[in-house]
Amino acid sequence: MFKGYVQVEDRENADFSSRFQAPGMVEKRRLGGFTIAAKKDFNGTEKTRTRLRMAHFWLVSARAAGACWAALPLSGSAYIFVDAEPFVRRVESLAEAARGAALLRVNGEAAAEQWLLVVPPGAKLRVNGSEMLLGAHILADRDELRLAGHRRLCFSTERLPRIIPFPGADHVIFCARCRGPIDKDSPAVLCPGCGAWCHQTDDLPCWSYPGTTRCPLCEQSNDPEAGFRWIPEALTHEI
Repeated sequence: MFKGYVQVEDRENADFSSRFQAPGMVEKRRLGGFTIAAKKDFNGTEKTRTRLRMAHFWLVSARAAGACWAALPLSGSAYIFVDAEPFVRRVESLAEAARGAALLRVNGEAAAEQWLLVVPPGAKLRVNGSEMLLGAHILADRDELRLAGHRRLCFSTERLPRIIPFPGADHVIFCARCRGPIDKDSPAVLCPGCGAWCHQTDDLPCWSYPGTTRCPLCEQSNDPEAGFRWIPEALTHEI
């Protein structure tokens, strides 16, 4: 798993880290139009940390102290491409997105999140090294976008586990570890790897049960300090 990254946020999503950060010494630095959040351990060593719960772009950021990977969560519904980091900007209307190449959310369900890339004729944008002859493309996990000026964005649908109130269902949902029923609104974790639910209460800490290292049904880590399992490894030599 890769932990050597930071999370960046656009100005319209400035409360993202504060809602999901763990207790500890957290420092937020405003760099350009976004925030870099870093957590420090007890000896003062800086640890980058995030709890992304949505699709995101990876980019190599040159605005921190030395180039490093940055994860930009796609929290909006429409984006346009810009020259300055983080190379995309959220817009509020389709009219704004229609002026050039744009990225549009076409499915708002987190479990089936889909993004449509729309590229007008003549736009200098390639996907996985190829020109977009049809002008539209549904982004897939790990797609690489190459923009003008050798700028690159790598799309990822990987999400990190988080504790949320269990939303309930039209039938009883059982915990993947203890096999007991999960009550509506009780703290629980939806595994982003396999979709299984686990209790995560003081009495039933099933997701992070002591002595375990992963989801009971798949290889997803349950370590709260674990980072992403994938970054654009082919580009790491440039950092």
